[in-house]
Amino acid sequence: AEIHVDAETSLKRAVLLVKNDKIIDVGNAVDIPENAIIHNLEGAHIYPSFVDPYTNYGLTEVKRSEWKPQPQMKSKTTGPFSWNESLKPEFEAAAAFSPNQSSAKAFRRAGFGTVLTFQNDGVVRGSSAIVSLGEGEAQEELLKPRATAHYAFSKGSSRQSYPNSFMGAVALLRQSIYDAIWAHHNGDERNLSLTSLHNNLKLKPVIEVDNHNAIRNALDLSKEFKMNFIIKGSGDEYLSIDGLGAAQYILPVNFPDAYDLGDPYESLDLSLEKMKHWELAPANAALLASKGVSFAFTAFGLKNTEDFLENVKSCVKHGLSEEAA
Repeated sequence: AEIHVDAETSLKRAVLLVKNDKIIDVGNAVDIPENAIIHNLEGAHIYPSFVDPYTNYGLTEVKRSEWKPQPQMKSKTTGPFSWNESLKPEFEAAAAFSPNQSSAKAFRRAGFGTVLTFQNDGVVRGSSAIVSLGEGEAQEELLKPRATAHYAFSKGSSRQSYPNSFMGAVALLRQSIYDAIWAHHNGDERNLSLTSLHNNLKLKPVIEVDNHNAIRNALDLSKEFKMNFIIKGSGDEYLSIDGLGAAQYILPVNFPDAYDLGDPYESLDLSLEKMKHWELAPANAALLASKGVSFAFTAFGLKNTEDFLENVKSCVKHGLSEEAA
């Protein structure tokens, strides 16, 4: 087949040699073993599949508990865990992973073969797993049980009163990391959340921000704890184009739809800020690339995963080079 090894390399009439589900060689002069099964794909093209670095694939949806008028001051989580429900460092995506074939098919149709999956709930979210989108059981599709550690400035499904502000979420995250380090140095392993949080500090950290203004807080945390966060953005990073630092980014492609301006009264409520974001969101990746920012795309946030490739093509139409895409 014609095999596209990467953005710059395309091999015509090449051979792809696979053994035990792993590619062991690719090229025009590959020695084919005598006992090999040969599939002639002349006229076809073979591409590497996409890898989505930010999904909840194979995990159950987190549901927020019912709201009650009286404030909830203490955690309702039983066991020797954190005092705050928005701290869930003990959660391991690998232990909760179960393949979902309907979701896997949608990912595969969009070109994905592998994803990183985690639970997007809370300020401290535990560890992620890297999984394949095949049709096997969980043991077969699990590629790496502990991949990255996840954080955010949102308390998620927790109904606990604290934190009730962005500043509170930042303070809770900072204090929790300090507590985990203190407990480890003092040999105190009674709090399983703090023990898990300290163990997760060894993993590459990923932090989600809700808007471009929070990027500077993530960069400050990176500097304070020497954690070198990968930052999952919200698609408006171009508004802080000169304050993105040296971090790597995960960019969504869930661009806003065009606004309906048919009703003049409703149009009065439409801000210039929203209109400008609708116009500039598809150019976000191109603007970041022009500054040398390292980033990857995710289908996270799309109503339909299969819209991913079209939206990436929209980034190209708005200035991103095909090679960078």
